[in-house]
Parts: sequence; C-alpha cells; structure tokens
Amino acid sequence: MLLLLERNGYLEETYFNAQFIPLRGDSGQVEGFYNVPTETTARVLFERRRRVVDRVAAIPSLPVDETLSMIVEALRMNMHDIPVALLYSYDDLAPAGATNLRLRGRIGVPKGHRSTPLEANLETGHDGLVPWFRHVKSTGKLHVLSVTDDRFRDLIDGMEWCGYGEPSREIVVCPLAIGGNLLGFYVQGTNPRRAYDEAIESGIVDITRQMQMTWIDAITTQQAQLREQMLERRATDSENRLRHMAQNAPLGMVQSSFTDE
Repeated sequence: MLLLLERNGYLEETYFNAQFIPLRGDSGQVEGFYNVPTETTARVLFERRRRVVDRVAAIPSLPVDETLSMIVEALRMNMHDIPVALLYSYDDLAPAGATNLRLRGRIGVPKGHRSTPLEANLETGHDGLVPWFRHVKSTGKLHVLSVTDDRFRDLIDGMEWCGYGEPSREIVVCPLAIGGNLLGFYVQGTNPRRAYDEAIESGIVDITRQMQMTWIDAITTQQAQLREQMLERRATDSENRLRHMAQNAPLGMVQSSFTDE
C-alpha cells in the first residue's frame, strides 16, 4: 500500500503492509479493528529497480544503435525513480578536435534543451553536462550534482519531469566503461520523494553495470557480424576473380609426339 508521508522534511514515498484484525465486544459483534502496519518501502523500491536491471539484461544480441534504444526504453519502466535520464556514446576513434560525444536517448528532457547537446567534443566542450562528463571520466566514478549548486539550477530549468512531475534534488552523472575503454555516459535524475542514500546509489550502480555489459555485448556482436560480412565479401571477390580469369584468360595447349628411329 502506497502512503505519501510528510516526514524527514518532505513528502516521502513509502509502502506498508497492514493487517486489520477485528476486535469484538462483549456482545460478540465487531466493534473495532487493530491495525498492525509494517513498512516495506525498501523491498518495494529494490524490486522496482531490479526489474529495470533485469529488462536491460534481457536485451538480445543486437547492433549497438538498436541496443541503446532498447536500454532507454527499459529505463522508462521506472519513471518514479528515473524522472530524467540521458544516454551518450563516446567515440574514441574520432579525429582530434572532432565531435566524439553523441546523444543516444533521453527521458524527461525536451528536444534542444540546454543540458543536452546532440553532439559535442568531450575534451573541449562546455555545453550542458560535458564538463561533468570530463570530470567523471578522469575519476572513473559517478558524480552527484546537488540542488544547492547554482549551475545545477540552470541545467534543470525547463525539464519535463516524469514520475511525480517534480524536479529531482540530485542528478547523478556516471561514466560507462569496461576494461579502461570508455563507452559513454549515463545521467539520471533521482526520485524527488526519496532521499539520496546508499540504496539509491547502489541501484544506479547496478543499472550502469548492466548497461556496460549489454553495450559491450552489442559491440562484440556487431564486430563479429562485420567480420563475417568481410569474409563473405572476400570469398565472393576471390570467386569472381577466378571465374573472370577462367572466362577471359587466353589459354592454349600444344601436344608434341616424338619417335625414336
């Protein structure tokens, strides 16, 4: 049972199980109830976050573009805990000075919002969240932006918050990397009706880890497909060259006979 409680200084999302036990009077008639509530908030929120992780883990082996789109759709399952989200990819093979960041998906952020350039250069860009991307790349750890930061207020102005429709009090910026290879960045606004704590951070870490595993699997699958296509093209080209030589090369045969006298 969902209860929104005014505690800890804000309207908090909580869940309870309750047992209503009838109380009988001297006449034998039910004259009241005894209610024994047990808070189950932690379990409900854990299961809600786990469903998103499981959905990301269940994404089949697909090309990278399709995989990233399906990851964003999986995040939409839990808009109360993820009222805002951004997913960027990073291209480490881009020429120096060229754009190497690309927006791959967004939740709760209108198109053209100041915080979300469609493309940028990680090393030199200053638009939106790019400076924080550089920071988390250098540290290798997530970074929490608080509402007390003036720059944070500028970034969230104009966002279309999902879930409760209220602004997050924190935005978490996470690097996505495996084996020292940077894949991209994940940005998530937190549930405005829950305080940021270890459980929330652990949930975000779980999501990012599964994103990384699913993403690298997509890259491996795509590379294998490209290699297979390349081998098929080479085999076809080789066969075509042999056929061309057989059809067009000038060939002749000379047979000589010798007799001994």
